[in-house]
Amino acid sequence: MPSPSLFTTLRIQSGRVLLADLHEGRLREGAERFGLVWDGDLRAALAPVASDGDDLRVRIVLTATAPPQVAAAPYAEPARPWRCVPVPCSQTPAAVAYKTTARAEYARARAAAGDADDALLIGHDGRLLETTIANVFVLDEHGTLATPPASDALLPGLVRRRILEQWPQTAERSLFTADLASARAVVATNALFLAHAIGQVEGVARFESDALARDLKVFLRSHDPEFRIIT
Repeated sequence: MPSPSLFTTLRIQSGRVLLADLHEGRLREGAERFGLVWDGDLRAALAPVASDGDDLRVRIVLTATAPPQVAAAPYAEPARPWRCVPVPCSQTPAAVAYKTTARAEYARARAAAGDADDALLIGHDGRLLETTIANVFVLDEHGTLATPPASDALLPGLVRRRILEQWPQTAERSLFTADLASARAVVATNALFLAHAIGQVEGVARFESDALARDLKVFLRSHDPEFRIIT
């Protein structure tokens, strides 16, 4: 069976690679696991595009047969709180242990969400997992910021890791639709926008999540040098 290709999507601002060490470590681990071509030098791989603009969205792909493939485009923040559609999925923890280009389940879910901003993936037993491009945090009625554990079959992102390490009141626990119905706010997190408000999960609830997303960004920028350049 051919080795899967691995990828990561990152942000470059004014020539600086955000979360460079974490992205590099994740790529290195995956490359060793699958025998892919990678010398471990992320900044060198990104050098051809690092000066293409002041704020870039960059995707880097590792394969077993060729040097890293790098594509960059101008980055733009999402314009409004997301409307997400719950979509059942059948992914397993093993299938999402690494960020590979084998994303048929994600593509199917995104298509099923239609004109919504993203799909909210729901496991076979009703557990909330993630969106197709971001992790999810739920602010519960007790003020705890909760996110599903990786063992529930989701890809644990780098910003998710930072929030769990640094935000004062967090928890990893399985979440269900009932947790959304009682939530004070819901946010999506990834390495591009850090935190973005989810304003509605269709058929479940609406949320006022802008303040939480803003607070998370301010908190990360003030507590972690990696994020201080992000506007």
